[in-house]
Amino acid sequence: MEQVAQAAGVSIGTVDRVLHNREGVSEKTRKKVFKVINEIGYKPNIYASILSRRKDFSIVAIIPYFQTGEYWELVYSGITRAVKQSQGLNIDLKIFYYNQFDLESFRGACRNTIDAQPDALFIAPIYKEDTIRLVHRLTSLSIPVAYIDTKPENTDYLAYFGMPLFESGYLAADLLVGKDPGVKEVVSFNIDRGEAPPNDSMLTRHRGFRAYLDDNNPGCKLTDCSMSPFDFLHNMRLFDAFFRGTSRRETHRHVQLAGASGFGLDGDPGNS
Repeated sequence: MEQVAQAAGVSIGTVDRVLHNREGVSEKTRKKVFKVINEIGYKPNIYASILSRRKDFSIVAIIPYFQTGEYWELVYSGITRAVKQSQGLNIDLKIFYYNQFDLESFRGACRNTIDAQPDALFIAPIYKEDTIRLVHRLTSLSIPVAYIDTKPENTDYLAYFGMPLFESGYLAADLLVGKDPGVKEVVSFNIDRGEAPPNDSMLTRHRGFRAYLDDNNPGCKLTDCSMSPFDFLHNMRLFDAFFRGTSRRETHRHVQLAGASGFGLDGDPGNS
């Protein structure tokens, strides 16, 4: 900031007012300061700016419950590690967990978020309509939202942390099937989430997978099967029905592709 002030022939306080769009600076001076900033490529120190405000920041994260070793544990670890690395910035993190197979559990996490009145939100959404309602309400209050793993369409958000959706489905098909004409069918076993219809991310990955088959292996059939998250016997009957009548060699081929393609297309890789 001092370098900008010297080059523009103004005080450091004037540069600070320009950067924060405060009053008390003429338009001529403002243009001169911005010209210098563009010429020298100055970027303000965000951390120093936050520290100077001496403000506490409340961040809420909404993620599914998880057990040790599951996918969402990695997400939890990443969020909490980032907060620890930002010690001194006065960040208070609240995590509201929900059962990803229970709509009311997700709604409860949304209500807790509204009551908490955070400065920002991280959310791993599964229930689309309720997510959209929550995000619309928060953005109307100028509360930024960052999505994790899945991003509903037609919402305003600050950031998205996840894979390129269509491209990841396309890549999954390339890795699993390739251009081998001997692969005649791929089955994608996805978890039935009850009241949560397939989210935008899962559908986009599915389109990417299908697009690869259409481009490179149009004779390959893609079959979707829904598994129960709780009924083991139902799932075994599903597997038996699907593989019944195939030869041992064909069954082995199908099993390899089924497990991997379900991983690639499901919106939650930790539960495929």
